[in-house]
Amino acid sequence: MKTLISFALAVCATAAMLAGCSSGGSGSPSPALGSAGSNASQRGAHTLGQRHDGFMGFVEGIAHPDHHKSWRSPELKKDINGRQLWISDTGTYDVYIYDLPSLTPVATLTGFSQPQGECSDSSGDVWITNTGYYSGNHVIYEYSHDGTLLNTLTDPTGLPVGCAWDKTTGNLAVTNIFNDGGSEPPGGILVYTGATGTPTVYQDPDPNIYAYFSAGYDGRGNLFFDVAPYSYTPAYIDKIPKGSSSVHRITVSGGTIYGPGAVQWIPAHGGGKLMVEDDDCSNSFSPITSCIDYITISHSAGTITSTAALNNSQGAAACSVSQVVRSGMKLYAGDYEDFGTAYVCANPSAGTTIDTWSYPSAGNPLKTSAILSSYNEPDGTAISAP
Repeated sequence: MKTLISFALAVCATAAMLAGCSSGGSGSPSPALGSAGSNASQRGAHTLGQRHDGFMGFVEGIAHPDHHKSWRSPELKKDINGRQLWISDTGTYDVYIYDLPSLTPVATLTGFSQPQGECSDSSGDVWITNTGYYSGNHVIYEYSHDGTLLNTLTDPTGLPVGCAWDKTTGNLAVTNIFNDGGSEPPGGILVYTGATGTPTVYQDPDPNIYAYFSAGYDGRGNLFFDVAPYSYTPAYIDKIPKGSSSVHRITVSGGTIYGPGAVQWIPAHGGGKLMVEDDDCSNSFSPITSCIDYITISHSAGTITSTAALNNSQGAAACSVSQVVRSGMKLYAGDYEDFGTAYVCANPSAGTTIDTWSYPSAGNPLKTSAILSSYNEPDGTAISAP
């Protein structure tokens, strides 16, 4: 998850109101939202107009929205019980639907304004956060398994980038990377009771926490999400226990999360673990590498017990993977390989793809879609399985 998705530094130039657009020296740009690393000013300078870096954040300046109509293959409506992979794309402003396990495209949904994080519910409906930084259309859409728009929720405070659905209550949690208040104050996590109405907003009590990325519920209704200070490194894991109205910090040992991305609870007999995507695992600007951290949780403590590297279609380190989702013994996500910046990606000639990896080891993809164009920047991912 291009770690949840980054915002373009071009916003600083366009809006000139992003808090802290200078990062120390005169004229030095800040890092893109969703990015992290030890050399923030260098990363930010490179991001300007060149790179989409980070899951749950924004696109890099110039997106390429399509103006064609949505299309649906006849197979989409025929296969009402089939499994689908949904991918949101902040480069084209579209959402793509693929059949599983073939990865055959079966539909394209258009008309979005920065579609980012995705999550699915037990009916197979898919929720899509529409960040809408430029349009002001800060909403969350609910689509049925056959690609029909069912519902629209309004985000009253900010810029939605990630979401999670709670099977125990039917609540929907949405992360705002920051709040769209003119001076860009800290973001938060919004919980829509019954996935409807006006949400309740929660924030980390730490005043240094600025950005909120991705979220995931466990099977008992506890909500986990990753956050970061304005410098975006290191990242932290927070928790809202079921029934609680306060945010608690999970103290994580055994490693550091530098590029916070997807958060998903993996159930297991006698417990479970968090799967957290990191699209800057080496904390190195060049090359950027993506991986997955598996974290065991015990009350307010967490331990990174293992890390799995994500490789691209040519076997090199994947450059920018955003929202990885697990389904069974497979992992799914898009890998954004920036064609124009070879010194950032380990092997950008691999091209941007939609990939399947083995769970939990990841490594080289088991299956890869056709190479996508340089306009595509896949971000959010969901499995629709009614």
